[in-house]
Amino acid sequence: MAIPIFQRSVSAAATSLTKTFGAVLALGALPAAALAQTVPATPLNSFTQVYPTYRQEVRQVAFVPQRTFTAREVPVGGLNQIIDFDGSVAHIMPTRGGAQPAVMPGYPFNNPYNGKPLLYHGGSIQHSPKQVLILWGFGTCKNTCSNDPYGTVPYLYTLLKEGGGAPYFNSTTQYYEKVGKSLTYVTNPANTLYSYIIDNNPAPAHPTGSQVAKQAQAVQAYLKLSNNRNFNYVVALGYHHDPSGFSSGQYCAYHTNYGTTASYQPYTVFPYVAEVGKACYADTVDGADDGVTITLGHEVGEAITDPGASAWFDVQGYENGDKCNYVFQNDNFHGYSLAVQPLWSNAISNCSF
Repeated sequence: MAIPIFQRSVSAAATSLTKTFGAVLALGALPAAALAQTVPATPLNSFTQVYPTYRQEVRQVAFVPQRTFTAREVPVGGLNQIIDFDGSVAHIMPTRGGAQPAVMPGYPFNNPYNGKPLLYHGGSIQHSPKQVLILWGFGTCKNTCSNDPYGTVPYLYTLLKEGGGAPYFNSTTQYYEKVGKSLTYVTNPANTLYSYIIDNNPAPAHPTGSQVAKQAQAVQAYLKLSNNRNFNYVVALGYHHDPSGFSSGQYCAYHTNYGTTASYQPYTVFPYVAEVGKACYADTVDGADDGVTITLGHEVGEAITDPGASAWFDVQGYENGDKCNYVFQNDNFHGYSLAVQPLWSNAISNCSF
């Protein structure tokens, strides 16, 4: 998308953020009040400084009851779609029980459309992706967050912080948008985490789609950003703050947008997927938090290539993540090993890590 990237220095006052979000705290060595970051002006510090042993630590999570979670296909649109609060189509990551097998050698293949290429439908892509992470309902956050019993925050942060420039997203760079005769391709720049916001105000127990959209809009207003299709606001919800449709098994997460066709803003609704265990891809590689990065990588990859649900998807409506969410492995994100699923690549007519 040929939309300029907004850049700003870290100059907003902490009191302004406090007035908007209440007691907003930064984690560890992150800048005071979690003010907006512009890369490369003031890069965020790595979570290794906050969680020096998080890659090796063993979290005791057995005391947390995992919910009963029944997967079901969504009757609206297709397997990967729901109707959002404003009547638009939102693209979901289905639960593990509802996902179709990927076209990977040695794996089951029972969907005749899954081997078909992604097709361009005339819409915009994110040519220079930026991520904004919003923690909502995670309680009080200092070195850890009080409502994060599975320790998911480091995984959310690390995938968004280290995802830019990582090989995992290289396959997205083959996709483009067309304006007249001009083609603009997706890029995979480093340092794509633009801002990291913690909202310590109480979150609704079951936020609606409209409430999540308003939360993204509130952060956007604080950051003084206009609608920009290169930005993806990831609204991550804390433990037991289940958004509408999550606890009934409609999805693990989804990306959608608000605004108008001419000027829309992508955002991602990201429930606390660890609490439902294997239904949302926990323990598919090596731990209870596998589903966090598997689901987040899926949604980010799709938001990059189809932010407005009008760019790249196949004849059945599947996006690059939908076609491959059946195979999982650890991948290298600038030295961090994170569980992910592959993304579809037209170049090789298959799924690509």
